[in-house]
Amino acid sequence: MRQLEIDGIQKIKVFLFLIHLFLDQPKENLISSYSYGFNHQYKDLFTTFDSEYCLIFDNQSPDTLPTSSIRSCRLEQEQTDFNSEHYLADKYELNDEAIFDYKLILEDQLDEQDRDDLKNLKYKQLFIDDQISIYLGLIDLLYAFVYDQRITQGEPCCESSWNIHKLSSTLSWFDTFTDLPSVLIACCRRTLIYPLIRSFKLAKKCLLDVIEIFSMGKSTILQCLLQMRRLFLDEEHRYLLNTLYLNDYCLWIQTECQTKWLNSLVEAMTHTIEYELDENNLELNFEEKHFSWKVTLHEISDTDDDDDCLSLSDKKNC
Repeated sequence: MRQLEIDGIQKIKVFLFLIHLFLDQPKENLISSYSYGFNHQYKDLFTTFDSEYCLIFDNQSPDTLPTSSIRSCRLEQEQTDFNSEHYLADKYELNDEAIFDYKLILEDQLDEQDRDDLKNLKYKQLFIDDQISIYLGLIDLLYAFVYDQRITQGEPCCESSWNIHKLSSTLSWFDTFTDLPSVLIACCRRTLIYPLIRSFKLAKKCLLDVIEIFSMGKSTILQCLLQMRRLFLDEEHRYLLNTLYLNDYCLWIQTECQTKWLNSLVEAMTHTIEYELDENNLELNFEEKHFSWKVTLHEISDTDDDDDCLSLSDKKNC
């Protein structure tokens, strides 16, 4: 009995340590000055391609923009692209309950197409410099995937590859995350800036979807990665995302990914989403925008009242 108590305490200590790692990692990490892709293993890749290849990425200078500057450039561009009218319209007028009620179709077994795709992946040994950033990048990828699943009701369309590519900071900017809050905030920020439907409520719903996928295990995660990979295969230029990220993630989830780390992420994400994540964390000047929206509504209301009075007056004169 004494040994069981000791083992139980030890497991709890390990579990809490893993959560601490995800929540309290330093903001900066020592990586190559100009590198990108899974585990930052690529550099100077785009110098061998036509300049049009870079145009589909938000980071249009991946071979010359220092890795340490990517985050600040991304945040600056997002602030510029933020459209308060679109965001507020969706916040107050979006009533498509089907998007929120949709239940992801997830399996815990690979199908025949998945197995065929895996046969086409070239196996290689992965030497990971920073495991935590790989796990956090996985959140970013799966979030973009489940967002598209929700708005297409599980039937990917011609815009699906764009949705996933644009929502993911990893795929669009080659950004790397070192702590959990930053990746959750990035997912929500980009949801309120770029896609057709911009809703913080939907963003939190998608984060819960990611938690569900993690809880189902590595086989389900692999299925999602393979689906993303297929979407990019036939896309002009975007097929590079498979080389840079998806192929290696599909290998990593089978060989290096540990269930105990996924479980720790589930706990850490659940706590952060429930108690700490709100719109104010996104730093998009919501208070000012809310005031502007209320003023606009008030002006419209006053105009409508004046029109009603005018109509009544006209009727009396008639």
